[in-house]
Amino acid sequence: MSSPSPIAIVNDARFKLARTLLNSEDDAGPESAIKIFATLHELCVQKHGEKSLDATLCQYEYGNALFRAVVRNTSLEEEKGDGHDDGDKKPAAKPASASTNKQREVMDAVVEKRSHVTDDTNGTSNKRAKVDTEISEDKATLIADTKQSAGTQQDNHSDNSIDEDIHLGLEMMTGAFNTFYEHAEDIIEHESKQNMSNEQKYFALSQLPRILTCIGDVHSFL
Repeated sequence: MSSPSPIAIVNDARFKLARTLLNSEDDAGPESAIKIFATLHELCVQKHGEKSLDATLCQYEYGNALFRAVVRNTSLEEEKGDGHDDGDKKPAAKPASASTNKQREVMDAVVEKRSHVTDDTNGTSNKRAKVDTEISEDKATLIADTKQSAGTQQDNHSDNSIDEDIHLGLEMMTGAFNTFYEHAEDIIEHESKQNMSNEQKYFALSQLPRILTCIGDVHSFL
């Protein structure tokens, strides 16, 4: 009989359900797990703190679920023969629900993504006015170019959505690894800095190999 886990979240029914969904054969399993792990992470941060073992484990599981969802979608696209013909591993992005998008935004804030796109509105308006003037005499060309541009933007949006999920997942897993390492540092460095039980420290230490393995899987996929 296995000993009880030193952290409470592992025994939570929702956490167990999310792990089951993540490893299930259900096509929507990973996406469902993403929602649960995101919710549990937010609750654990509020209850135990951002650096707690409970919150850190949910952070890792959330990042892992994001990555596994992309992998699952890739396999589905390959089976259907709808993937990219150029051998690209990335599938077409599935439309996400409003709640899923909101949760991704929350987790984006957790890892404090600071990349911002600046938009020069005046410059863009001037360029568009110039283009409209130049092609005003050829409406057929304008329509064709517009359709082609719309298709390209849609493809780029799909790829960007997938890239965002993969890199957000990688950030979440890397952050979780760093936090677990801090908790396990007493054992690794033979010191006594962390105010937690040895069981908790060894639990943190036990998570490092599986997180490193998953991070390696992400880099292999990219």
